[in-house]
Amino acid sequence: MTNIGETIHQIRLSKGLTQQEVYSGIISRSFASRFESSANDIGASKLFAILDNLAISADELRFIHQNYQPSAYDQALWTIRHAYETLNFPALATWIREHRHSPHAYEQLIASYASILMLSYDHRSIGITTTTQPAFDHLRQAKTWTLQELKLVPVLIPIIAIHRRLGRANTTDNPYGRQLCQLSNGLGRSLSRQQRLTRFLWITISN
Repeated sequence: MTNIGETIHQIRLSKGLTQQEVYSGIISRSFASRFESSANDIGASKLFAILDNLAISADELRFIHQNYQPSAYDQALWTIRHAYETLNFPALATWIREHRHSPHAYEQLIASYASILMLSYDHRSIGITTTTQPAFDHLRQAKTWTLQELKLVPVLIPIIAIHRRLGRANTTDNPYGRQLCQLSNGLGRSLSRQQRLTRFLWITISN
């Protein structure tokens, strides 16, 4: 993989822009030359200013820098959703088994998300288990949801639905019932205004 400076250099040339047009007021001409040749690096604030002059987003830069490939997170999420949408449950189960104990937190999170997808397909209720809890906890504990969290929002729908049913039923005989109610209540209390609006929209659309 090339250095970020080299990628910026390639983008600048492809757009027909000069160093003056891209770097003026941000870094010196000599520093810009060293940056584009990978001899120097720059901080995030200066990089964002350069991206503004190039008229591209940070996500687009990352996509180009990775040889026009999505991030590892997005690749894993696409794999899971594709397997689910094509009803390839053996592949989905294999992915979960191979990644639920991954050293990468994002793979553990997506494995949990995939587990909920599988359960929600043919189960009327979903309990909080060691495989489903990571995704639920991640969404509940995040103070502010970014685009990455919003991609996982559908995970809340089956959990909230079962919580509503449990709230109308006797949960004393359900080993996960009391815990689920407590966690779901905690979720409701901890949601920011943005999260509450998003949850409302998803539930409305799903109904």
